[in-house]
Amino acid sequence: LEKGRFVYKTLYDKAQATQGPILKWLEERGIEHRAYYIVNMIWVKADRETALALAARSDVAQLEGNPHVRSIPEPNSAPEPAAPGAVELGINYTKAPQVWAMGYTGQGIVVGGQDTGIQWDHPALKPHYRGWNGVTANHDYNWHDSIHVAGSSCGADSPAPCDDDGHGTHTIGTAIGDDGGSNQIGMAPGAKFIGCRNMNNGVGTPATYIECFEFFLAPYPVGGSPAQGNPDLAPDVTNNSWGCPPSEGCAVNSLLLAVQAQRAAGIMTVASAGNSGPACSTTDDPPSYHDEVYTVGNISASTGLISSSSSRGPATIDGSGRLKPDITAPGSGVRSAYPTNSYASLSGTSMASPHVAGAVALLWSARPQLKNNIDLTEQILNQAADHVSNSTCDPVGTTWPNNTYGYGRLDIKAAVDAVPAYDSTLAGAVTDAVNAAPIENAAVLATAGLTRTGSTTTDATGAYTLPLINGTYTVSAAAYGYEPAQIAGVSLISGTTTTLNITLTPTPFYTVSGAVKDALTGRPLSATIAITGYPGSPIATDSSGQYAVSLAEGVTYTFHAVANVNGYGSISRTVGPLIADRVEDFYLNIDADACVAPGYAFAGVYQAFDSLTPPPGWQVINNVGSAGWSFNNPGGRSNLTGGAGGFAIADSDHAGSGVSMNTELRTPVMDLSALSAVTLTFKTDFRYYTSSLAEVADVDVSVNGAAGPWTNVWRKTTDYRGPKTETLDLTALAAGQANVMVRFHYYNAVFEWWWQVDEVRIGSCTVVQAGVPLLTPAAAEKTGLPGETLTYTLSMSNTGNFTDTFTVSAAGHLFPTSWWPLTATLAAGAGRDLIVTVTIPLTASGDLSDTAQIGLIGATLSANSVLTTRVLWPYGIYLPVLRHGDLPEAQD
Repeated sequence: LEKGRFVYKTLYDKAQATQGPILKWLEERGIEHRAYYIVNMIWVKADRETALALAARSDVAQLEGNPHVRSIPEPNSAPEPAAPGAVELGINYTKAPQVWAMGYTGQGIVVGGQDTGIQWDHPALKPHYRGWNGVTANHDYNWHDSIHVAGSSCGADSPAPCDDDGHGTHTIGTAIGDDGGSNQIGMAPGAKFIGCRNMNNGVGTPATYIECFEFFLAPYPVGGSPAQGNPDLAPDVTNNSWGCPPSEGCAVNSLLLAVQAQRAAGIMTVASAGNSGPACSTTDDPPSYHDEVYTVGNISASTGLISSSSSRGPATIDGSGRLKPDITAPGSGVRSAYPTNSYASLSGTSMASPHVAGAVALLWSARPQLKNNIDLTEQILNQAADHVSNSTCDPVGTTWPNNTYGYGRLDIKAAVDAVPAYDSTLAGAVTDAVNAAPIENAAVLATAGLTRTGSTTTDATGAYTLPLINGTYTVSAAAYGYEPAQIAGVSLISGTTTTLNITLTPTPFYTVSGAVKDALTGRPLSATIAITGYPGSPIATDSSGQYAVSLAEGVTYTFHAVANVNGYGSISRTVGPLIADRVEDFYLNIDADACVAPGYAFAGVYQAFDSLTPPPGWQVINNVGSAGWSFNNPGGRSNLTGGAGGFAIADSDHAGSGVSMNTELRTPVMDLSALSAVTLTFKTDFRYYTSSLAEVADVDVSVNGAAGPWTNVWRKTTDYRGPKTETLDLTALAAGQANVMVRFHYYNAVFEWWWQVDEVRIGSCTVVQAGVPLLTPAAAEKTGLPGETLTYTLSMSNTGNFTDTFTVSAAGHLFPTSWWPLTATLAAGAGRDLIVTVTIPLTASGDLSDTAQIGLIGATLSANSVLTTRVLWPYGIYLPVLRHGDLPEAQD
């Protein structure tokens, strides 16, 4: 559980810290999007211009397409009716019934199936659905639909498990299905399943696959969001009988980070190898070839021979040469559940994969010490497999393991037998060595060899119980804020419980404090600091940018500071191990290209070329002939620079054969004498023609206007295709100069291609003399009883350069609300508290809430804070309080 929580928190916090400016940009433009955290990415539905604009952003690492791709084609895709046969042939072949006879059926294990969906109430599946308690169904945390568009029988965002194809029902049935009668179709009938639909009528996208991986990492309610994710409810193993073909546009590593995250969280990812055999190196659809995935080939349960259609290794598409598949299992003529309430036989590696997913459930229920230990589980399955020699797709002399059968044919009984069963128990408590207080969430680890290991965490009373195999163990305990302890030679005897109480010595705590400030002005910033290695929530600065946090000694922390206002970059820093109190100040740089940070404005010249004629003050000078820079896009090109709307182009191709071009696009003369730094940024696309003259694209600067001389600062003489954003530091040339001119010079061009330029910016992002009120926190929430008055303390500050008066207002509220002060005059850099009181009416009922938007308005800018007051309605009846004077007089 701890691994899952850590992976979820780390990835979610990272996404929250880095995606904000992009999400805001998308929201402001009304662009449809969805953010993810398991891979730090954002799905965007937009036009080409938006894609190019995103590609040009410095906070976007790369763009990938999101094509609609088919699932793995099955060699026998048409379902065939099949008569019940009690235990199915493939289940018998893997020796699963022999494990059932030992008392292990997958109990306590959860299998996740992401596929075309699931008919959850199928007679062979309903008793095994985690969301079914025997009376009612609860789909929260047990089902997610990653298809958000209509177009199938399931519709969009199906609130209950649904299968519009049948493939997903069939595969999960092979993993866990059993109707309690003659349809024993599943490997682990004692396990539970949860599901996620990743395909619409059998067609998915990288985003839908990633969304299901994200749901499995930390499931959340139907209609909820990943922010509500609960990694404690994650499945133990997932089956993935689908593929995302690069041949249809799926990037080679689209899913790599998602499967890496699942493995890091202790979730075993089992996937089908694909049905592109018998050629070698045909395991080429993600996620099948990834090292983090346990990949399954297809054999016949009748003959034990590999299916001709089963994909082979080695994996070459990613350059790894990795052995694939890892193992083989029955996948030909497999009978399993099928909508609606029926059964069908299908063939392919899709049918082989759930045999292995179910086998993992059996192994982990029989040998809990292996649960979520994926490396060791794979080793045991591999070694216990029925080894098959084959050299068809391997170097000469290599016969096992091989790229046809992997490590061999699945034998789950041999895998269970290879690991001793639990027969003893270690129990006790972990307490504080100084005050004997119980320590919650302490990690206890017992080790006595590769297969004799176990771990757990303590409960709220500090107690733990750990089933183990008899032997002599080394036991360790660790908790945040304590020195770890290790006890060697702990002897466990079969059939007994050994008690081991552990005390941990507290480590010193030290205060790390400091401020988050603007790197240029030193002004305090409202910011959030996430700290890796610290179990608490991210911390927030106060109104003066100050923060303080108490941290344990002996840990290396990573601080990641992010401003709560737009326009700043973030900063990360390693802190520790601590040996004393220390000060850590963080200075955040503005995004000078965007120049949207409060208190800043761009000083200089900006041109987006959105008119059809030369912008005012700009000149086109044609040194040869009349063909030159234009603004009306005479060749009908798209804007390939990464900019939006219009652009400037010197289009030699459109000018035609035999037409020479030597043309300059000149800026107005610019007075930059007040600037101490000057940057030139522009977006560009230069398409070079190699079979003609050697055309040149130059950017030159003069500090003497049109008279020159000109200094070259940028030159391209080969293909330099957009979208590209160029940033040139002209400080040494142009800062402090009063007659600056820049030219874009295209020459040596006779029937070449073109040069496009857009969004030219010359100058610098400068501090403006403006009051910038900041109000923190941006949102707060309190809960109270009817009749109770709640107090919110907010911080307001003037981080500008002159004294300003701010007016406080409140809007949107129903509960009586008051605040003090009504207005505040603050000197530059000064701050003060703002007290807001909200009284909950005596008549307010439970589940009622009220929202007040507190506004702070200064001379130039404003800020808001949203205060939400919720009513707590406890059991029982509460009457108004009677004062002494309210009591009736006694009567004689």
